[in-house]
Amino acid sequence: RCDTGYIGKNCECQTQGRSSQELEGSCRKDNNSIICSGLGDCVCGQCLCHTSDVPGKLIYGQYCECDTINRERYNGQVCGGPG
Repeated sequence: RCDTGYIGKNCECQTQGRSSQELEGSCRKDNNSIICSGLGDCVCGQCLCHTSDVPGKLIYGQYCECDTINRERYNGQVCGGPG
């Protein structure tokens, strides 16, 4: 069990007054979305994208919604548009 104000597998995450549900919400595009698009882990309110088994495929984006193979549209632009 973590001390007050800390969460995480190793109590490494300071909540800064936010609940674990609020932190988890930061890892969703909207209320109907899967956490980190199902392609990452929500750690301290941020998505850590998984490593792909496919050579040359990189999963990235705020919600792990993009990858270098399937360039889906996000906010109307390919993976958020121009960098």
